[in-house]
Amino acid sequence: MAKRRQFNAEFKQDAVNYYSSGKTLGQAAKDLKIGESTLGKLVSAAKNNNGVVDHRGY
Repeated sequence: MAKRRQFNAEFKQDAVNYYSSGKTLGQAAKDLKIGESTLGKLVSAAKNNNGVVDHRGY
């Protein structure tokens, strides 16, 4: 069974900022080597929290 990757708060915020710089979700996820659904959850969480990703999860 594959081990689930964990991302620190800085990576999560940087990922959201990278996507917000004008990349498509798919391109940003590919560039960051994470799944589109993972990035989508991070972006959604940030939108619900004034652009800030909560460090405790999505």
